[in-house]
Amino acid sequence: MVIILGAGRPFAGTEPSALTHTSGDRRALDWLLEAFRQSLEDPEIHFVGGYRMDEIVDEYPNIHFSQNEEWEETGSVASLFAAPLSTDRSVFVCYADTVFESTAVDALQGMNSVAVDLDWQTRYHTRTEESLERAEKVCIKDGRLIAADTDISKSEADAEFTGLVRLSPMAIKRSRSLWSARTISRDADIPDLLQSLAATGITIEVVDIGGQWAELETAEDISRFVLDTKANTLRRLQSRVTESNILDQHTFTVNEWLDDPDSICELIHTRFKGEPIIVRSSALAEDGFEESNAGAFESVLNVSSDNSAELTDAIVKVIDSYPDDNPENQVLVQPMVDDVDQSGVVMTRSLGNGGPYYVINYDATTSSTESVTDGTGEHLKTAIIRKDVDIKDIESASEGQQFPSKLSIGPLFKAIRELEELIAHDSLDIEFAVDSLGNVYVLQARPMTIDPTENRVDDETLFQTVDQAGEEFVNSQTTPPVVMGDRTIYGVMPDWNPAEIIGRKPKQLATSLYRYLIMNETWAQQRAEYGYRDVRPHSLMKCFAGQPYVDVRADFNSFIPASVPDDLAERLIEYYLDRLEAHPEYHDKVEFDIVLTCLTFDYEDQIEPLRDAGFTEDELELFRDGLQEITLEAYNRLDDDLTQIERLEERYEEITSVDLPSLKEAYLLLEDCRRFGTLPFAHLARTAFVATSLLHSLERKGVLTTDQRSNFQNALNTIARQFERDGYRVSSGDLEWDEFVDTYGHLRPGTYEITSPAYAENPKEYLRPVVETDSEPESHPNPIDVWDKDTKLRIEDELERIGLPVAADEFVDFLVRAIEGRERSKFVFSRNLSAALERIAEFGADHGLSREDLSHVSLESYFELALNHPPSDVEGWLSEQIRAGRNQHTVTTSVELPPLLFDESDFIVFESPSREANFVTNETLIADVVELNDSDVYPEELNGRIVLIEQADPGYDWLFGHDIAGLVTMYGGANSHMAVRAAEFSLPAAIGVGENRYEQLRRAEVVELNCAALNVKVVQ
Repeated sequence: MVIILGAGRPFAGTEPSALTHTSGDRRALDWLLEAFRQSLEDPEIHFVGGYRMDEIVDEYPNIHFSQNEEWEETGSVASLFAAPLSTDRSVFVCYADTVFESTAVDALQGMNSVAVDLDWQTRYHTRTEESLERAEKVCIKDGRLIAADTDISKSEADAEFTGLVRLSPMAIKRSRSLWSARTISRDADIPDLLQSLAATGITIEVVDIGGQWAELETAEDISRFVLDTKANTLRRLQSRVTESNILDQHTFTVNEWLDDPDSICELIHTRFKGEPIIVRSSALAEDGFEESNAGAFESVLNVSSDNSAELTDAIVKVIDSYPDDNPENQVLVQPMVDDVDQSGVVMTRSLGNGGPYYVINYDATTSSTESVTDGTGEHLKTAIIRKDVDIKDIESASEGQQFPSKLSIGPLFKAIRELEELIAHDSLDIEFAVDSLGNVYVLQARPMTIDPTENRVDDETLFQTVDQAGEEFVNSQTTPPVVMGDRTIYGVMPDWNPAEIIGRKPKQLATSLYRYLIMNETWAQQRAEYGYRDVRPHSLMKCFAGQPYVDVRADFNSFIPASVPDDLAERLIEYYLDRLEAHPEYHDKVEFDIVLTCLTFDYEDQIEPLRDAGFTEDELELFRDGLQEITLEAYNRLDDDLTQIERLEERYEEITSVDLPSLKEAYLLLEDCRRFGTLPFAHLARTAFVATSLLHSLERKGVLTTDQRSNFQNALNTIARQFERDGYRVSSGDLEWDEFVDTYGHLRPGTYEITSPAYAENPKEYLRPVVETDSEPESHPNPIDVWDKDTKLRIEDELERIGLPVAADEFVDFLVRAIEGRERSKFVFSRNLSAALERIAEFGADHGLSREDLSHVSLESYFELALNHPPSDVEGWLSEQIRAGRNQHTVTTSVELPPLLFDESDFIVFESPSREANFVTNETLIADVVELNDSDVYPEELNGRIVLIEQADPGYDWLFGHDIAGLVTMYGGANSHMAVRAAEFSLPAAIGVGENRYEQLRRAEVVELNCAALNVKVVQ
């Protein structure tokens, strides 16, 4: 008879322990049933339930059930006596929140025996003191249990009770007597019963089952129960896999090698008969749960198995790479995989958040089996597949634009699924190779080195969210009344690229702020006022599963001059969409490589693709006229837009000088920011784009040299230059420190993120380095004097040719004020935004809420509190908002979507696109790298390093106060803030390298940034 005790609440989460998924569809109760059924002949199994018992009954109708109706007030002994205990046979008892193998059941041979773990304190490396104190501990004498209790101190305890015990009929009778006599309390647990039995003279043998069990307290413990060293795991799987191949192996320990190397070499000669082999590491410190050490130890490829000297050298090289002298470390020898077509690594959950995706980083170019693991591959790709899809879904998705066509997905998918089932674990790191015939070879299966159960979204919730996002995508393809085009594409980088400003997976407040200030209406209002098509009230940004995307169709519509006839406009929009679909690598450069948005000096060259696409000369002339009107508008409206920014500064002082409730002040600051800040900024940003387009086209036409264009840009007096100059003024005593902090303190690394600290909150880290300088910033000439008379005459000829105001000095003045005005306006409006975030933070502090809490509440909710009648229980109302927002963000961060959405299949399977970064300067350097992120925005050492940041956000301007060697961003286009900044300071940079490349670089120690060759790569 078997009694499984599962009445209580789980240690963590809300799901009953018996139904906890230890991996895939395999639950804790599945392990227990299998262990008993393999060890015992036709066991009679009783489950004692309480908490959410009906769910367990529904899932396991073929076992017996009893109920502890008082499970909330009683302990596990009460649950034991709720079962139909028989006194004529032995009874196995176990907890529902532990798992073990059948060998553990086999080990309990004595009539009364208990399974313990003698290595309990080091069962997993990161076990906490709290966990050790909480453990049910036992004391042992002469192989017998003498005491059992959680209160036994660590120093006195000999082992941990594993939850598995076998009791004889006599022990059952004695237990009944103790229970009836109330010698054992109602809240007693099984260790209390065991101790009481031992006190009455019942002999209870102790059996150590070591690594044959695990409890559901941590995923790490479960993983250790399932997986072993590299060599042992492969050996265990070899005879069981049917969808993949695991090559034969010869494994030996370091100790065995040291004892008799000649015999081992002879065994390898005999086993592999001259085949080329690979000598691989299989150290005990490798493939662990705290760190994988993947690639840290040596592997030697293409070793001749019949050459003793070569073989010995390879083995010694592998052993010498081990970090310790443990004689039990192993060395694994296998034949080489022939004719490798693809190789790589599969993570069976997304790294970092444990999302339910297969993430396959692979090389289908070099035939190397190590280019992914050693980080040196230059042609690596990443495929991402939802874990719940069927192979038929993958086949149907194969026609999609972003399907990973060079990867043998079908065979690999089946192999991965089988490994998850066999290992009974769904958070695996699998190395693989595929030969030219499509045969899959498993080279390694190890646990992922993260805890994927911590803060992880429920898989089914995520799948439902992504399904809903896919439906929204399909529904959005219909053409709305105000835009043209029979379909749309979504991207994270075109135009007002949200990936650069608020990130791919922002929180509620940042998303709603960006919508309110720009993406709902301001963007379209600016385009209409500038002379483009009016697409209001169409929003530019749409979120899928909480991730923000730009509606590219709406964007392309908004870049058509209003004077262009509808039929021509529609053809242009369809052409633009087709071109982006054909060249997805242009998605962060749409205004450079796809869409023409203003008249430039090389217009005739720019329209060649349109001629090739069949547009007539008459149509192109109409188009040119429209672009000319747009370009002239840039000249005409510049003064008014600059005046609006000045008005915003005046109104800021008016608002902040009045004593207002925090949220009311935040509302007024943001409303002003939208009307007098982001709208004129949008105009000035558009004008600056026109200006820089004209400037670069002069270079392309040969009117300016690259140096002349660069010298002009370096002469501009931007905010970044003022920041540098003011820092020196503080250093030299010409400017007060407090005034410096007041001027620049509103900047923050995440402009829209309330949890991102403003410079003023930590001026020592953000502002002091700019002040601590001994050298005066380099002086620059007046921009009007950069170009000589002959150059200006050539420019005037070009201006006259395309119909723009002819005076060269007027043109220079326009360039200067437009480019400087864009940066100035951004600086000014962000002050309102930053102050509003601080007012929201003040409101939160008054109600006991952290910035992290506040970040999960939408702007609309704060406005509701500021402008309307607030709910009677503000704290309770906000707590519900925070809970919902945090849950949504947990899903958002776990969802994997591509940076471009072309098709519904992109929500199922896609390949992350390769990206061509935007390089700044022509310099080359090799340097150490350091990554900045939200949890560590100020590393101690930046000087002389290449700095990595995900977003090209303006709030990272403080970086330029350090002597950094170079800059790399994951997102950002050629016209992004950081690209402009890097150019101003002549700082080598790779802006917008993309997700794949960034992931490789962030794992590197040393990187080469070769801007001249347009390349950034891992050196070490």
